[in-house]
Amino acid sequence: MKYEKIKNYKDEAFRRLSGVKRSTFKKIIALLEKAEKNKKEVENQMR
Repeated sequence: MKYEKIKNYKDEAFRRLSGVKRSTFKKIIALLEKAEKNKKEVENQMR
């Protein structure tokens, strides 16, 4: 299920559908965004 569909659900429903607490999910997203930013910086340096 896509995040856009469940992001407005209550915390209990969000956890049931995603398998993690909303706070944990937000931490995961922050880590992924940071990794993606670093990846793009490395790609730009290689050009």
